[in-house]
Amino acid sequence: FKVAVVGKVVPGSDKLGHHILEESKKQGLKIYDSLPYDQNIDLVSRSRFLVSLTTSDGASLSVLEAMAMGTVPILSDTAPNKEWVVHG
Repeated sequence: FKVAVVGKVVPGSDKLGHHILEESKKQGLKIYDSLPYDQNIDLVSRSRFLVSLTTSDGASLSVLEAMAMGTVPILSDTAPNKEWVVHG
């Protein structure tokens, strides 16, 4: 079981948030501020799940690409996500 995060990770200014982040890195969490498109697609294609916790409106191309590759999306409850994914 491995976890990779692509994007800025801001655990908060509290000590607990930083402690959790540091301990997660010791357990194999990989954090990438950004990845070139081809590397990002490769990572998603090898993933079982894609977690997207966006709060903005608009359809996410990365979610659609992930679903096309058979990766299961775990998404925030936004109107655009409801158009593409049925709960259950």
